[in-house]
Amino acid sequence: MQTLNSNYYQPNKTKYIMNKETIESVRHEVRELQLWIENTGTYYERFLVPIAKNFQRKIKKNVFDMTKAPKAYYAVCLLASNDYKEQFGYSFTKLVRDLVAQNLAEEYHAEILAQNGEMFS
Repeated sequence: MQTLNSNYYQPNKTKYIMNKETIESVRHEVRELQLWIENTGTYYERFLVPIAKNFQRKIKKNVFDMTKAPKAYYAVCLLASNDYKEQFGYSFTKLVRDLVAQNLAEEYHAEILAQNGEMFS
């Protein structure tokens, strides 16, 4: 498995026309990659928990920026996509990885707020 490198996420390099048809066409791929990330113990313990703890600290300090949050998750999405390709021979597009990163950021942010900033101790 590779290590995280936050330089991978470059949202300004590619522009997407985000309409209902575009999102609907990749809905199953987004769900598959997100489930792969969340259900693989290595990604959860090595990447998702530390990122969520970092967000938790930033939320407590009132310096959390939701517009920057998907960048942290994009690196995880890229690693998971590469591992998925090695195991199953299928590669996820950048659009799918971007949507998964956005979903993960929104879900963990909402969960941290729902638990009054104490998701992890």
